[in-house]
Amino acid sequence: MNEIISKPFGTALVEHGKKHQDVVVITNDLTASCEADEFAAAFPDRAFKGGMAEQNLALTLSGFAREGLRPIYPSFAVFTTRRPYEQIALSIAYPNLPVRLVGFLPGLTTPGGVSHQAIDDIGLMKQLPNMTVVEASDATDMSSILEETYAIDGPVYIRALRGWLTYCNCNQCRHRITKRVC
Repeated sequence: MNEIISKPFGTALVEHGKKHQDVVVITNDLTASCEADEFAAAFPDRAFKGGMAEQNLALTLSGFAREGLRPIYPSFAVFTTRRPYEQIALSIAYPNLPVRLVGFLPGLTTPGGVSHQAIDDIGLMKQLPNMTVVEASDATDMSSILEETYAIDGPVYIRALRGWLTYCNCNQCRHRITKRVC
């Protein structure tokens, strides 16, 4: 049975934070737009805002990971991948740090226009060493993707959906990471 649910990533992020005390969330100025506002309300001591300085955010993510935390950075895909690319490569991917980069509004359909279109995000992330790239297809995937990728001891780029999404409420519809393509 399918249903439409709101903010599946945000809900999953809060549940993930309850289960894993080492999870921290760092956002630029898109906390609510990227469904991290409920996490910030539930765990104010584990939620940080870095402002519109994506290159610096990548270095902050690296620092948190080097201290044993599991940082998650949700933002629009273009700001997650393109603006801080060099810092992600040198400070997260090469040292193989457990950072989760979550890119919302991928592709051409964003209402923000050309400056917010991420049509090269998968290509950019796939060519980085140690980077795992996954994409959610619906709310079912968005609900389980953080837990599925937690066991990966290295960087992960999650191409994400947001808002009202279809949720498959059955045992056969579960996201599984089965193959890593280098």
